[in-house]
Amino acid sequence: MSLTEAAENQTERVTLEMSRGAVRATLAMTGGGLDNGRRAVMDALAHFRDALAQAATKRMKTGKVSLTTFAEQSHGQREVVSLDDKKLTREVSKQLQRYGVTFAVERSGDARTFHLAGADAQVMAHALDRATKTIDDRAARAAAKVSLADRIKEKVETKKASRGAEKLDKMVEHERPKSRGRN
Repeated sequence: MSLTEAAENQTERVTLEMSRGAVRATLAMTGGGLDNGRRAVMDALAHFRDALAQAATKRMKTGKVSLTTFAEQSHGQREVVSLDDKKLTREVSKQLQRYGVTFAVERSGDARTFHLAGADAQVMAHALDRATKTIDDRAARAAAKVSLADRIKEKVETKKASRGAEKLDKMVEHERPKSRGRN
């Protein structure tokens, strides 16, 4: 047996022993059998499922939340904005939900106080601008509808008046005695 053949045999035995050791270690870690291996895989999948559910729950807690939930979620500065107008409050709330901002609303009489995370202060300013624009647009459309309704009403009244005058004229003509040609 040559030196190279001896080295090859030795390498083969070391490799074989290392693989046996790796298999033993794997079986020891999983508990010794295939059933435990399946259990380990199932446990890992359960942890993954729980992480996904937690991420989904966290995602759902954006928008309008209670003050206690907001206090738990917010870290750092808190911005507070007070609004008195109900329409503006509703519209700002819709805009903030559209933008995915987490906020809480505190009620005190007619006033509403919005609590936001400090990073969302610029979003609140933008939401206020959009809300006032939306309310103004709605008021303009309502005024246009009222104006159109008034114009239609005037036309209907003038039409009725002119038809009434025409009917009156026809009635007067029918009531006049007609001359029969005898004189």
